[in-house]
Amino acid sequence: MATKITVNGKTMVVDGNHIRVSGNQVIADGQTVSLGDGKVVAVAITIVGDVQVLDSEEADVTVQGNVGTVRSTNGNVRAGNVTGNIETRNGNVTCGHVQGDVSSRNGNVLYGGAK
Repeated sequence: MATKITVNGKTMVVDGNHIRVSGNQVIADGQTVSLGDGKVVAVAITIVGDVQVLDSEEADVTVQGNVGTVRSTNGNVRAGNVTGNIETRNGNVTCGHVQGDVSSRNGNVLYGGAK
């Protein structure tokens, strides 16, 4: 299934259900896609479509669709319905209905359709 990902304004289409964004790389189901030359750090990630797992280190994440699990070290998370868990250390979480757990050490959590 193709998923459209925009990282810092650069859009790409990848096939994969497990997406990881780290430094200047997007890794989709184990396949690495470079974001370009240099050491660009992702600050904003938007995914259009459904994804099973999304891992991000340092970025605000928006999933315009449903997601299984989201893990973010530093950044806000915004998503549709979640079938798994959402975890962020430093950031706010806004999402639809959650079947698992939602946690943020330093941030607010709004879920269940609350906007």
